[in-house]
Order: sequence, then C-alpha cells, then structure tokens
Amino acid sequence: MLKKILKKIYISRPIYFLTNILGFPWKGRGAILMYHRILPEKLLEKDLGLGLAVSCENFEKQILALKSKYKIVSMDTFLENIRKKNSEFMIAITFDDGYKDNFTYAFPILKKHKIPALIYVTTKFLNK
Repeated sequence: MLKKILKKIYISRPIYFLTNILGFPWKGRGAILMYHRILPEKLLEKDLGLGLAVSCENFEKQILALKSKYKIVSMDTFLENIRKKNSEFMIAITFDDGYKDNFTYAFPILKKHKIPALIYVTTKFLNK
C-alpha cells in the first residue's frame, strides 16, 4: 500500500518536474536498463510473483517512450561514449539470465523498432 502511494507521489507532475530539474547535474552520460523477462499479459502469472516480468504491451510502450526522448545504442557504442567522455546521454538495454521469452517476445519488439540489446545468457548454476 505504502509502495503504491510513494510511486504515485514520485511520478506526479510536480515531483517529476523537480527531480528532472534538480537531478540534472548528477544525471551522468547514460543509463543501462536491465530487464529479465518480457511476457504477454496472460502469462505474467508465470513470473511467480517475483516481479521479474514486464508485459509485452508495457515493454513496447517503454521502448517507444525511451526512443522518443533518448538515443538507444548497443553496449559497445554506449561504452565508447563513456570512454570518450561524450556529453550525449545514451541508453543501453540488457536482459539478465537469458530467458527464452527474451527471444520469443522481446526480440520482435526490439527488431520492429530497430533497438539493439544485449542478452546475458546463464549457461549453468555455479555449484553444478
């Protein structure tokens, strides 16, 4: 309950405006956004309440919003931008754990909007 109230306050127009204005000096030159799973709305319950999944519809909305405001680049380009101390703000998108749905559901959305992304694939558990 408290989490929902705080979220509503944080995303309200006055607070959002203030954080953008006051946070500018500490904004940095980029952001790496990390996702885990992208699933259709009807399959979100397969996330087992872990909060790792974003619906396909929501993911596409996020991509469109980000693309309209920022340059989304490959990890190589992102790192090159940081190394060169370029002031242009860029975003890189990654997926942790390499779930099958990254390819099944996220990839078509990324391809449709010509967005590069990096998928980190887990090959084994450390203790096996």
